[in-house]
Amino acid sequence: MDLFRTRTVPLMARSNYLIEMRHILAWGVFIGMYEGAGSSIVVAKTFHGSEELITIVMAIPTIANLMGLVWGSIAATRPKLQLFTLFGVGNVLLIASIALTPQTTWGGWIFAGQIALARTLLAGCVTVRSGFWKHNYPTAMRGRIAARIQIVRYSLGIAAVFCVSLLFDADPSYYIYVYPTVALIGTFGLFQIQGLRVRGERLTLPRLTMRPARRRVTGIASCSAPSSMRSALFAKIATIAATASA
Repeated sequence: MDLFRTRTVPLMARSNYLIEMRHILAWGVFIGMYEGAGSSIVVAKTFHGSEELITIVMAIPTIANLMGLVWGSIAATRPKLQLFTLFGVGNVLLIASIALTPQTTWGGWIFAGQIALARTLLAGCVTVRSGFWKHNYPTAMRGRIAARIQIVRYSLGIAAVFCVSLLFDADPSYYIYVYPTVALIGTFGLFQIQGLRVRGERLTLPRLTMRPARRRVTGIASCSAPSSMRSALFAKIATIAATASA
């Protein structure tokens, strides 16, 4: 059964499409745990956060997405899969560390800081993923493929938020078990995406990194050319003078 409608994807893009779909099945659950709505539930029920803190946690995704501009400039000259993995590992470690956060009022602010850092790194993952799509999928199909991946991601995120609300209704202290478990799911998702190949990346990265070096070499050659010509001219004049005197 073609659950992901792989046959509708161009042949050369199918392998990467399947890798991304398998990855998003785990990654969607992972990021659904600390998106705005899910985190605000945890702040309210586990850390008994104030209305001010709940509002701040809900606003974190919007503010963190502004970092996408910075991550975009960095991703333009870096291997994209390695950069995505780096951002992903940072996310996993931050989410796992929530289990160590004390269940106090100050713990709620620490939790907000952890979520803010995780969301900032997640903005990097989102930026790099758009680079995957740009390189790997043809323009005519890119929108439909991206929509399918995003539908799976948000569906799993909604399910994760629903399950979290039920768990914390039963016992708010479950967070010390839930977040390490979700971090393991995120780690599994990172392993799933390691087989991804970014088409054409090897051709673009050397050009971006080597171009300044070539300019410097050309500049040195242009500066040294006149001095070499003068040396050759002086040597020729000396030879003529020696022949004339002989």
